[in-house]
Amino acid sequence: MRLLLWLSIVTYFLLNFISKADFNSSDKSEYKKAPPPVDWTGWQSLIDPRLQKSYDDLKKKEQERKDFLRTIKHYTTIPHKDVQVAFIVDRYNLFGDDFNSTSFKEDTKWLNIYKKEVKIAQDNLDGQAYIFFFEEYVKLLLKRSGIIKTLSK
Repeated sequence: MRLLLWLSIVTYFLLNFISKADFNSSDKSEYKKAPPPVDWTGWQSLIDPRLQKSYDDLKKKEQERKDFLRTIKHYTTIPHKDVQVAFIVDRYNLFGDDFNSTSFKEDTKWLNIYKKEVKIAQDNLDGQAYIFFFEEYVKLLLKRSGIIKTLSK
């Protein structure tokens, strides 16, 4: 009984499908037309020009930063150990045997000026100004603290 019911349902759907389909029709207008060809210019047509400009600006700044660091490494004349001593002196506010209290305020004022100039030169990626002010800062810092009178060579 179930088999007969199942066959009748399947037959009904098959006959409905065959009666609606017209296989002898030569009229092809019912078929979808192919879309018109697209001028493909490659992946570059997909990039938003604003994003490309910001990406180019970022790459340019990275290259300028690399050139700035290369300039600093090439032209620095202060030995690395003196720079390390200066950082320690500055961080812990150390004083040596040759500490001069009379010029301390004046030297501190100039240290702050040099520190600001170093920051400005770093922001502007000006390697020569950075080297000049940084070296002056280190020399004055060591002189002010009285730790080293002359830089080692």
